[in-house]
Amino acid sequence: MDDFAAQGGIMTHEPIERRRAVRVRPMHAKAVCSTHHAGGVYNIRDVSRDAVLLEGRPRVPAGTRVSLHMLLPGVDPMTLTGRVLRASTGSFSSHKMVVRFSSVSADDEDRFADLVEREWSRVCSPRSIVASSSLSVRLELMHRISQLGGDVTRASSPIELIHRLEEARGRCLVVFLGPTLGGCTGAEIATFLATAYPTVRRVLVTLTDHSDGSRPPDPFHAALEPPWGEDAIQEELRYARQSAVRSPMVTGEA
Repeated sequence: MDDFAAQGGIMTHEPIERRRAVRVRPMHAKAVCSTHHAGGVYNIRDVSRDAVLLEGRPRVPAGTRVSLHMLLPGVDPMTLTGRVLRASTGSFSSHKMVVRFSSVSADDEDRFADLVEREWSRVCSPRSIVASSSLSVRLELMHRISQLGGDVTRASSPIELIHRLEEARGRCLVVFLGPTLGGCTGAEIATFLATAYPTVRRVLVTLTDHSDGSRPPDPFHAALEPPWGEDAIQEELRYARQSAVRSPMVTGEA
């Protein structure tokens, strides 16, 4: 606080992030930031539905009211007002600041939701893994997921599944598990995943229809039963994606 006050509202260190809303880092995003006295074009480093982190010049002190015209990839231009919450001094040509929006319309909320969904899809590949000892199960389910536009890969053994998960670096949202995988049952693999990869959704792929309204067996989140219809697969992908975007931050390329 002493550094903040000494600099007249400008911190000499990086702005501290306190936002809880999901943030994304869209590529090639710009914002025109205007005040009563000056204006400039800034790079958008990350954005959420309530605030944005900008980098550029001129320097704008904390507490300043600003108008933002934001150009985000794949989203209609948005004009919002806000206040600079935090700012940092940088080189002569670059300063960072966090701007909290004063209000966001319902239409802009929808635009932010679309942006988060798209950026999450861009950085999260593969999105799902089909893991089963059965070649026919792997090929058929992969084909159906691909037809729905999903990113999918496969695993035919526990070791290959772990390799796929590590390769994805936390970007896998759902594993579709057959009744067996290598020498293990699907339930044994799901128990391992629940501990080692707790954020991954675990779906049991059954070969016969047991739909009786009962809950899927632990430790599965859900069961996918024949005929493995599009609606059922879409529902699992949607549920996993929605759960994932509750995480503190979704990051892309800076």
